Amino acid sequence: MKKAYSLLELSIVLVIMGFIAFTFTAVIDSFLKVNRFKTSFQRLDVVESSMLRFLNENRGLPCPAGHDVSSNDTGFGEDGDSCDSSSVTEVCADAEAYEVAGVVVGYKGSIPAITLDLPTEYMYDGFDRRFTYFVSSDLICKNGVDINSGFYSNEDNLPIVYNKPNTSTSVYEYQKNAYVIVSHGKNGFGAYTKSGDKISTDSASSDEIENSDSDNEFVYNYFRPESMDDILRFKNKWQLMNDLEELDSTKRYPSEECNCSTGIDKFNDMCL
Repeated sequence: MKKAYSLLELSIVLVIMGFIAFTFTAVIDSFLKVNRFKTSFQRLDVVESSMLRFLNENRGLPCPAGHDVSSNDTGFGEDGDSCDSSSVTEVCADAEAYEVAGVVVGYKGSIPAITLDLPTEYMYDGFDRRFTYFVSSDLICKNGVDINSGFYSNEDNLPIVYNKPNTSTSVYEYQKNAYVIVSHGKNGFGAYTKSGDKISTDSASSDEIENSDSDNEFVYNYFRPESMDDILRFKNKWQLMNDLEELDSTKRYPSEECNCSTGIDKFNDMCL
């Protein structure tokens, strides 16, 4: 005669199975989160390398693509042909302009993957949301104009990144950046989706709101997940110069096109 399980035994078995399922789900969720962050970092590496090649070829950084342009619309993933002096009537036409005292000092939008000769997947982070890309208006490729004056002057309104290492009032500033790229992390507050819709910031921290508003100030810190989970990449003008020299140390332009009074010997004879 077979003995049936008692209700108590069945209950114990169900509790154990539930615990195993809960633990397994948590492990899988953690693995997926780490993998998505890893994908974001890998794509940022590729994007920055492509931007450097673009700078080397065009003497300027690309305009952002429109962050609310649908993948089915004209201009998706493109910078508006800002380097083509024969057809451009408005610089960074699809991007969001940021002004100081009535003067445009920067543009904000999405990664112009198509302009950078990248697959459109590089417009998105590992969480399938669009990267935010802010670039100084002095350093973009615009109507064929040489950007040396932008590299060596007009620094007051370049993007600033604040690092908040703890919850105290101490803040470090990284100034004079040429560009800033943001992945809005797992929660995605302030990011644009693939369809071009902006995710609400109603539940976002003040730091995450700073990374999704329309000004040229940003915040990063990878050690305070309770405040933000955004990923930032940014480079100042001198970092770009160093990277450009490593990419192509023979790249030079005629001296009459240059304004290279940097005070640094290695840059004085190097023109973009």
